[in-house]
Amino acid sequence: MSTFLWLLCQNRILTWDNLRKWSFHGPSICPNCKQAEETKEHLLNSCLLATRLSEHVSFRCQRDGRNKENSTNTIHSWAPHPYKRKILNALWKLIPGFLMWTIWKERNSRIFKDHSSPIEVLWINICQNIRETLMLQTWLDDDFPSTPQEQNIWLNWNLQWNHEQVHLRKIPPSGDTPDKWTPPPPHMVLLNFDGASKGNPGKAGFGGIFRNHKGNVLQTFMGSIGWDTNNLAKLEGIWQGLLLAQNNRFFPLIIEGDPQILINMINQILQGTPTHKVGSRWRLAERLE
Repeated sequence: MSTFLWLLCQNRILTWDNLRKWSFHGPSICPNCKQAEETKEHLLNSCLLATRLSEHVSFRCQRDGRNKENSTNTIHSWAPHPYKRKILNALWKLIPGFLMWTIWKERNSRIFKDHSSPIEVLWINICQNIRETLMLQTWLDDDFPSTPQEQNIWLNWNLQWNHEQVHLRKIPPSGDTPDKWTPPPPHMVLLNFDGASKGNPGKAGFGGIFRNHKGNVLQTFMGSIGWDTNNLAKLEGIWQGLLLAQNNRFFPLIIEGDPQILINMINQILQGTPTHKVGSRWRLAERLE
């Protein structure tokens, strides 16, 4: 998506007005509306599909950040912090990219696959992409909307998620690690995990330990995954830990480890995000079910 936006700002996306400059010939009508010649500005601004998706945005955000004459200016002039709460500003910042990227993918689908999606499906995809991206970040309670107006905007997007059984926290970066291990709250279990490879990729292994609020060791585990990367070794550490937690009913469970991207990945899977492929071997969501 970032590459597409960069090409867009350089006026290098392959709409028919640009293709003609390079002596390509073909039907120049917009595939999304079939009512006008396809140019960059028509496709992303004035086409009926683009207009209707933009109306969804302005209705739910209670504001319109589009430059209706120039899509590149929309990207450059998109307001960075129009709201009081951090998560709404992050949501707002994602909108133009996912909106234009979705329009572009739909255009290509209609040309190359002869397949079109209803606007309702496209809008659901935009919302889902934004939801997944937001869930890859770490948020504090103060980052969420508190005023009635901003709360309504948040509800309009239907992006609510919560932490019920599994709580996730990250070990501080190297140099900031606390001297003393912190136990979990009473009636909860803490899983500390890690994994590493010698060479990245190289010989890789993983391990973990379960402890209760008194610091008593409930179970340990370790293993090898052969030749692999650091991240996949850590991911195997999470996976094996979750299997043991399920088999031994170590819940409610806190998972503590590093790096943050793996913590966030598990967080989004546990909260219902669609299946994610990890490498070429795993569909974690299916395995967690």
